[in-house]
Amino acid sequence: MFEYASCTVPGCPNPAVSWRNRCYEHLEDKDAYLQQLRSHLESSDKFSSLCFPRVVFEGLDLRGKSFTFCSFSHASLRDVDFSEAFLRLCFFEFSDLENCRAGGSTAQNCVFAGSRITDCDLEGSNLLQINFNNCECRKVVFNRSDLYNSRFINSRLEEVSFIDCNLKNVDFRSSTREKVIFKYSNEADAIFDEEGRP
Repeated sequence: MFEYASCTVPGCPNPAVSWRNRCYEHLEDKDAYLQQLRSHLESSDKFSSLCFPRVVFEGLDLRGKSFTFCSFSHASLRDVDFSEAFLRLCFFEFSDLENCRAGGSTAQNCVFAGSRITDCDLEGSNLLQINFNNCECRKVVFNRSDLYNSRFINSRLEEVSFIDCNLKNVDFRSSTREKVIFKYSNEADAIFDEEGRP
């Protein structure tokens, strides 16, 4: 499991980012850091125990890469491609994901709680025991995915597609859903508030 190192700026409560002793907000060389980050992520295939809180990721190709025990908390991810990637025990809580792709990926026991996920495509993925609680999902495609035992408790779902998905034990209680499609999925095996069952 990764260990947080505190930012060395006096009074700052935020954790330091990987390869630096300061948090992202207090980096004086953000451009150089992002170049180093891009080079490192593109030159290797497996990553573990990395910490990227509040970092801005944009236009990265992470297809087929493996991430274990990594933190992307409060990060901003735009146009990032996680297609066919493997993520295990990774943390994206309160992150902002926009126009990202993760088709054919496998994620296990990851946390997206409190995140905003917009215009993202996760079709054909294995998303097992994922925490999507309190998320805002808009225009997100989960079609043909296995979401076994995942949770969308108290989430806001708008124009989200769950076509031909495994929804066994997926918890949608206290969620709000607008233009959500469950066609060909086993939503009868999912958990809803009785008054909110589709």
